[in-house]
Amino acid sequence: MKLAVFSDTHLRSPDDLPRKALDILDSADAVIHAGDFQDISVAKALMERKAFYGVYGNMDHARVRACLPEKRVIDLAGYKIGLTHGWGSPNGIEKRVATLFADQDLDVLVFGHSHTPCNKLIGNVLFFNPGSPTDRRYAPYCSMGILTIEETIFGEILRIN
Repeated sequence: MKLAVFSDTHLRSPDDLPRKALDILDSADAVIHAGDFQDISVAKALMERKAFYGVYGNMDHARVRACLPEKRVIDLAGYKIGLTHGWGSPNGIEKRVATLFADQDLDVLVFGHSHTPCNKLIGNVLFFNPGSPTDRRYAPYCSMGILTIEETIFGEILRIN
């Protein structure tokens, strides 16, 4: 199973998603979005393309917040994936988002907010931030991610520009 992972798209229209990101999405089985769509049309366009799992971010408008939770846990192919946006400074974000799932036994924690890609194991949990496909604040390039579930689950950060 292949999951296209987005965060921090910060778009007013789904037509502004980069072509390369859409091509990657089309090759996936499902999409995960860790918030900051900004407009509900972006979330709806992703929901129409693939099986969709998302949360809202701090920059999302009320219409997005009305449709999506702040955090969630997804069980896919026997793996527990925590999903939230994140908050505060990019420094220490992994510790902050981990507190939201302290009572869960996660395999992966997907988050965003910092726009900085992260794909690292901390303890037994894969911390995965796909970065942003449209805004490279705090990051050297725009990016998104792929989580692949086979015998194990592993992540890959893909450069968009």
